[in-house]
Amino acid sequence: MNNKGFTLTELLVTLVVLAIISAITIPNITGILEDNRINVAIEDANKMYETVKSLEATKKIEKPTEANACTAVTLRALDKEDNFNTTANNGTYDKDNSYVIIKKTTTVTAKGIDIIYKYYITLIEDTDGQKSGLVNVDYSLLSKNSYDEEATNYEITNIPTEICSGTPTIITN
Repeated sequence: MNNKGFTLTELLVTLVVLAIISAITIPNITGILEDNRINVAIEDANKMYETVKSLEATKKIEKPTEANACTAVTLRALDKEDNFNTTANNGTYDKDNSYVIIKKTTTVTAKGIDIIYKYYITLIEDTDGQKSGLVNVDYSLLSKNSYDEEATNYEITNIPTEICSGTPTIITN
């Protein structure tokens, strides 16, 4: 008799091999997706920074004039062309609590007073009620390690005093 089929042993070996392959590849795919989500947020933070620099160059946004003063520009004000609609997770950005802070700092040197403008980025994603993103990150230090999976204290009314000692000027449109 010529039975065309698989034995129970062959089926079990196939299932074990598939289980081993799944155990190896699924965590790798999850890691790749997570890296992609963070990379998209960092790219969007870079776009926010570049937009602010462009608006400063065309005098549509004024830099702070006093030492240690801050200006906060919301994503709603920056996103006139709806370039920041969805995140890599198909969530949305909180356009009122995502912002770029421009801070004027001064240092006294032997040659006089140096004026430096520092930029801090807050970019909040909302995916099914879960808030994550970048919270008050110094733009010069922006990296994958800056990403906060459970973002808290990100509201524009909660800017830390070590960044802005006074009340910042807030640009919302």
